[in-house]
Amino acid sequence: METQEASADLCGLDGPENEHPTRAEFNRFIRVVNYYHGKPIKHDLRQLKDITEAGIRTLDDHIEQDKIFYAKITGAKWVIYAIAGMLAFLVPLIFQLISALKTLGIL
Repeated sequence: METQEASADLCGLDGPENEHPTRAEFNRFIRVVNYYHGKPIKHDLRQLKDITEAGIRTLDDHIEQDKIFYAKITGAKWVIYAIAGMLAFLVPLIFQLISALKTLGIL
C-alpha cells in the first residue's frame, strides 16, 4: 500500500497545465514512473516468461514421450497381428468343439 500511495504522490508533475516541464523535471518524472510502474511490470513479465518456458519444456518432454509411446504401440500392433495369425488355426477347432458340446447337450 505504501508503494501505491507514494506512487500516486510522485507520478505527476507540479505546476500549471499550460507550462512545459523542464528537462530535469521530466527526467525525474520518467525515473519515478519507471521505478514505481515499470520495474514491477518487468518483474512480472520475467516471472511470466519463466512460467511459459517451463510449460514449453514440459510440453516438449510430453511430445517426446508420446513419440516413444506411439512407436512402441506400433511395434506391439504388429506383434498382436503375428500372434493372431499363429493362433488362427484354433478357430475351426474351437468351433467344432462348441458344436460337438451342443450336440451332446452339454451346452
